[in-house]
Amino acid sequence: MFVTEKLAFHAKEQPNHLITQFKGRNTTYSQFYEQAKRLAGYFQTKGFQKEDIIAVYLNNSDYFLVCYYACQLGGFSVTPVNTKLTAPEVDYILTHSEAKALIYDTQLLSVLNEVPDAFTRFENYLQIGGKDTFQEVIADESILFTEEKVEGNTTTVVLYTSGTTGKPKGVMLTAENVKASAQVWGEAMGLNLDDRMHSHTIISLCRNPCFLHSGNLCGWNNYCRRSIFS
Repeated sequence: MFVTEKLAFHAKEQPNHLITQFKGRNTTYSQFYEQAKRLAGYFQTKGFQKEDIIAVYLNNSDYFLVCYYACQLGGFSVTPVNTKLTAPEVDYILTHSEAKALIYDTQLLSVLNEVPDAFTRFENYLQIGGKDTFQEVIADESILFTEEKVEGNTTTVVLYTSGTTGKPKGVMLTAENVKASAQVWGEAMGLNLDDRMHSHTIISLCRNPCFLHSGNLCGWNNYCRRSIFS
């Protein structure tokens, strides 16, 4: 069972249970699932296909996780972009990944404005803050989502290495990789139903953002049910 299937399971079995809390914004499993489906449906209406790459350039927040799981649901590949990178480094990842869309935080515009053709190169982009926002999309109940069959070998995440010995390299993770990583992390942490996970690290730096809430969505062994991101 992939992480998206676990999300759907928890949204059905415990719809009113909290999955994330961020700066006073509490989100239940049901709400989170609907937000992720709407975002996935939005990109489907724009013609995005399985394994098309969507770059996510966001600071830590619950919205990062919504983007991450929207891509999983739609069968798209998500590429997190480290918010500590310089403009040339961001430019390299956006170019090399051949991302077709960008979801970004307006707080990071000072860097993006230094990236050549930062917006015109994309088929679509969404921002957190300002007009045509991410928030409007996830609140739009009229957006329809068509369930996409994701196979175990479907590439769902493309992470970039630090490039210590050369240019950063894109590491492709399949749906099976993501599931296994989340399961191993949850088992290693030994989380239970009453635990919460408080993340201070930069989510985009994690090998797999699913680590940060493996208990929420991959609860094979009584993993935690709530996460706090700050």
